Amino acid sequence: MANEAYIKAENGGKDFFFLFSLLDYEELPIVFIAHDINWQIYLCDCTEFRFSIQKWTIASTTIEIIKKILDKRISVFSALMQDKLILAECDLQTDTFTQTEVSFDMIPVTRLPEHDSILLSICEDARNELLHLKSRMQLGQQQLSHRFQM
Repeated sequence: MANEAYIKAENGGKDFFFLFSLLDYEELPIVFIAHDINWQIYLCDCTEFRFSIQKWTIASTTIEIIKKILDKRISVFSALMQDKLILAECDLQTDTFTQTEVSFDMIPVTRLPEHDSILLSICEDARNELLHLKSRMQLGQQQLSHRFQM
């Protein structure tokens, strides 16, 4: 997953590159952190996964918000409460992705986690990954700016 987008851009969307998982289910990242091509970080919540489809609710985030989630001080729902969110969907049979930017109040309840649910079971590596996230972001941004200077 290192260089390939986990959630792909089609029709003007963004590519999202997997960084690390906060919550997995049978090795599928359910709540995870990703970055875009500019190394902005995002909280991704997989709201549906079936044989033929996967859906995510995606919000920009910060290291501080991720830390609060890991420390069980805020819920994923609270972290998603932003003016603009991205709803992404993948048809797994055709590998076709769609993305729509929406306001928080327009999101169907089925695309949000429970209001007050705190992540009780956090992936083992999440805290360690968070410690290294800032330096990874800085390195990624440096590589990006170096590419544009060439």
